[in-house]
Amino acid sequence: MWAKRFPVPQFDRHSLKNLEWTAPVIQRDLNRDAFACVAVNAEQSFFDRFKFSGENLLAVACSLPEQPITVSGNSFAWPIHRVVITDSLDADSCQVLADWITPRPMNTRLGPDHGITIHTTEAYILIGNKFADHWVANRILLDNEWPGDQANGYRVLSSSETEINDFHDAVVYFEWS
Repeated sequence: MWAKRFPVPQFDRHSLKNLEWTAPVIQRDLNRDAFACVAVNAEQSFFDRFKFSGENLLAVACSLPEQPITVSGNSFAWPIHRVVITDSLDADSCQVLADWITPRPMNTRLGPDHGITIHTTEAYILIGNKFADHWVANRILLDNEWPGDQANGYRVLSSSETEINDFHDAVVYFEWS
């Protein structure tokens, strides 16, 4: 009965288990000539606006082509997860493009079933898990090689665990034609 009332999207989380991880190198700027995602620093006020903290605190900058971009997400984790996507790192003036929270633990739903379409050449992401009244930043793994030769795009993987390299806790996909 429960599964019929609350169907969850399919999500191949097993391919995201036991991945090799090193902390992403923080870039100074976003290279707008290469469509990729990179780790960047942000002012503390940006993180404070969205109530993010933790030792893995960083933003992910996304360089995107000038065309419609499909953004979607998945999650498989015990904690509740949140993904915030903005159009800049300016805490006072950034526009929130998406603010997705998993509806409950152990659910593969993160954002709308078929994603959203955004029209921007750059976006910034925060990913974390709920702890009391704030969000603890997840460890991030950038996959600029996804989805391979089949399409254009990349994904940002994350893990709320510090000892286990399973990066299926919250995943954000960027795709374009």
